[in-house]
Amino acid sequence: MSAAAETHERTSGAFGHAPGAQPPPRSPRDRIKAWLAKPFEDPNPILLKELRATFRTAMFIRFLYLTAGLVALLVLTWGAVNAGERAPAEVGQEVFHVFFSLLSVVLSMVAPAYAATTITGEKRSGTFESLILSGMSPSRIVWGKFLASYAAVVLCVIAASPVVGLAFLFGGISPLSVLAGFAYVLIALAPAVAFGIAISARVESLWLAIVLAFFVYVGAHSFFVWPLTVALGEIAHGAWSTPFDGPFWFAEALPERFATWDGFAFLVMGPLYALGMPLWFFLASAVAGVQPAAEDRSTPLKIWCVPAIGGAGVLAACIVAGPSTTRDCAEAGIALALVSGLLVTFVALLFANEPPLPPRATGTPSLLRRVLAPIGPGAGPTLRFTFLAVIASAAVVPVVVSGVRWLRDPAWGEHAVADAALLALAVGNAAVGMFAAAVSAWLRLVLRNGLAARVLTLALLSAAVLLPFLMTLVIDDDALSRLNREIPAPLMLSPLLPTILAFDIGLEHDMPLWEATRALVPAVGYGLLAIAAWIAVEARGVAARKAMQERKQRLVARSEAERAARASTPPLAPPSAPADATAPDAFAPTAETTTVDPDRGDAA
Repeated sequence: MSAAAETHERTSGAFGHAPGAQPPPRSPRDRIKAWLAKPFEDPNPILLKELRATFRTAMFIRFLYLTAGLVALLVLTWGAVNAGERAPAEVGQEVFHVFFSLLSVVLSMVAPAYAATTITGEKRSGTFESLILSGMSPSRIVWGKFLASYAAVVLCVIAASPVVGLAFLFGGISPLSVLAGFAYVLIALAPAVAFGIAISARVESLWLAIVLAFFVYVGAHSFFVWPLTVALGEIAHGAWSTPFDGPFWFAEALPERFATWDGFAFLVMGPLYALGMPLWFFLASAVAGVQPAAEDRSTPLKIWCVPAIGGAGVLAACIVAGPSTTRDCAEAGIALALVSGLLVTFVALLFANEPPLPPRATGTPSLLRRVLAPIGPGAGPTLRFTFLAVIASAAVVPVVVSGVRWLRDPAWGEHAVADAALLALAVGNAAVGMFAAAVSAWLRLVLRNGLAARVLTLALLSAAVLLPFLMTLVIDDDALSRLNREIPAPLMLSPLLPTILAFDIGLEHDMPLWEATRALVPAVGYGLLAIAAWIAVEARGVAARKAMQERKQRLVARSEAERAARASTPPLAPPSAPADATAPDAFAPTAETTTVDPDRGDAA
């Protein structure tokens, strides 16, 4: 080898270029290939660990074939009992609905409880601290747990999937409907698993996590999801004349209405938003629960809040565009604005767990963080963001549905009535939501407990709703029967007054248009209370920042005093030179008293 080649090989380094030189630029194709290959080159270690532990468990294997066997037995029993003299196509459609209903019900009960054991099990076994100290980010830990639990649920769906072949034996079902049914089941189970992960990240007790995940999710599924699915099926049957023969009507309607804009929006975009937003929220909540208390927990939830509010407006626009008449469109818009009050309350109480000061910055903040600092972490900035989010969530649905109605039929003669009802709802919901957000933030700073602050705020709102009605009944027991004509004085303070006015003006048409101005009375009252609580929260933040600065100054002064004391202390004298053994009086006793240390053996 020549000297030049040897010198080049010595200086080229392990990657083919000099140690201080830049590597050659990669083409866009190479970058895309590297990005696609990254998940396979660097798999999530939590995912691998959980999958290996799951597949080695005999209980999971038993659960797979027991689930498939139970679903198959129930579907066969249903088909044998209901076959009789009926047409085979009708029996096949019923078998289709029974199979997917049983599969979704069984896995909806199992998936949250199973996922609730993941992080809580790590805490009980004492290995959770090692996960935190391993260097993995909290989001990577949560995503690994979620993907492993979701993969186990998907395997259960795959194990039971051959049972749906019984529906093809009877007929009446298309393969596209079956594929749509499996797609809906898999998408619907993702929020269930994420909910269990979120519970597991915040609960220390294993059994408590399982019980909470099971009963809360199953209760919400039973009382809200299934009734809403039936109601939407009736709406679709009236608008599209689609068959409504079971809870999985949307899986049958999707192949027929997929190419239409209303079918795509109602059957694809709507479910993706309705299931994707809870999935995102539960995972962000789990990441916040895994992070230490001193870290920023609110920013991921703030990022979630923005598309959630915007998506609510898009979903409302798709719904009100479906009815055949403008009056039905207006009534649907008012009903959606009434329901949006739940979104306003949820957003108002979502960020009620912020400390008075933001976490300490570990590096130089970026330009975006400096711009968003007034609405960043911390009690005061987060409350400002909450105010903006509450106003946006209270206004987005009324503004969108009103715009769709005007675009649909500009010459309709009752636009003013519907807009007055929507305006009363928007103003009232915004004021009450700001009041709830400010009071819950202030209670959190006083009590230092976010859950207690939310519970007390809900109790305060419940009292504000019930007490005016009780006072009205005490004054006049027949006053509630005349609400469509007159509003009693005690109800002017109720948070439900805008809802009552919107219902009577926009839906029942029993009140004149000018009655909508009465909504300003509770709006002004609750708005002033919200401003007072906001000032109290900002004052607590200023006091906490001042106390922190004073503490820092005391620590600096103490450190400087200790440094000055060490500097003023004279240095110790060097040890004396050893005695000269040759001197004649080296070991001669002196006139002073000499003591001997028994431990050291020399004179003390």
